[in-house]
Amino acid sequence: MYEAAYDPSHWPDVLRAIGEFFGSSRSCICCFDARPGATRVRDSVGSSPDPELETFAFQATTESTLIVGMDKWPAGQVYRRRDILNEDHFRNCDFWHDWLKPRQMDEAVVSNLAISGSTLWTLDVSRMAKFGEFQRRELELLQKMTPHIARAGQIGEALQQTVLTKSVQASMSLGMLVVDPELRSLDINECAETLLSRSKGRIGLSRGKVCVREPLHAHRLAEMVVDACSTPMGSVPAMGGMMLLPGQLPGESGLLVSVAPLAASQRFGLRARQCATIMIRELGGKPTEGLEKTLCSLFDLSPSEARLASSIAAGRSLNQAAFAAGITVSSARTYLARVFAKTGARQQSQLVILLKDIGPLIQR
Repeated sequence: MYEAAYDPSHWPDVLRAIGEFFGSSRSCICCFDARPGATRVRDSVGSSPDPELETFAFQATTESTLIVGMDKWPAGQVYRRRDILNEDHFRNCDFWHDWLKPRQMDEAVVSNLAISGSTLWTLDVSRMAKFGEFQRRELELLQKMTPHIARAGQIGEALQQTVLTKSVQASMSLGMLVVDPELRSLDINECAETLLSRSKGRIGLSRGKVCVREPLHAHRLAEMVVDACSTPMGSVPAMGGMMLLPGQLPGESGLLVSVAPLAASQRFGLRARQCATIMIRELGGKPTEGLEKTLCSLFDLSPSEARLASSIAAGRSLNQAAFAAGITVSSARTYLARVFAKTGARQQSQLVILLKDIGPLIQR
């Protein structure tokens, strides 16, 4: 099974060997999402190919008593299904009749191999009734095997996550963090550490989690990360998003924060936690020379509108840009609405990206 840690394609062989050892008709590992209302079974790998198993894995219809509450079972403990459920009641549910009974999964032992947040990976070893109930000695033997199965899955995920994050970071010249859906930092490059250290609290790390000082920005970042991490297999890809953290003091550089999905690593040959990348770019702090004239030409902005747009592109807040231009904040909002209409941008972070891309067009 430790070979499967380095080559996930070996997991069906591992499960096949476990099944044969215990005389089972089927053994599998399923990845569950324990959040209320979420798709219960996200992915699965079995001892034998089963297209219907894959279809079942992506359906949100498994509200059976076997699945609900599984996150309460301690990781590593082996149970007989009949010891944790009312077997007579269970065999009256659709899950039994539609899924387990046709596959002769009459008797079963289950174990949560790993639990991470709302995600859990569960081993199921099932066999036909003619082989009888699982005996205590069989439970004790499987109990000795499960720590090794769990460890092999953990090693495999760690290896893949390291390869993924290092390859992405190697190609990036901007600050980058890899985070899970709860904003826990899994990896961070040197550039990001530098930017966080001089952001003066606008964005940083606290107890291993990414935190943002301004509540509205904090809420927006959490939304973007959840969106980037929430792509179920087979659905439309998540988008993430971007936002601008403007400087708070005169001359203080703004920070452009972008969030995007990161390819998921695998555990037990299954998709593990989806992660997100948070990319941070420091803006210039003062308008680019020649930008105002270029904006007037490209987008038909008035000089006042171009001056405001150029100031925002430098990372200034709307209030700072208004002060620098010698106008009221109300007038600045009016100008900004006109800039959005003429450029097609819908928010300040999009405007910043657009204006940064225009940089090479400026004649010096």
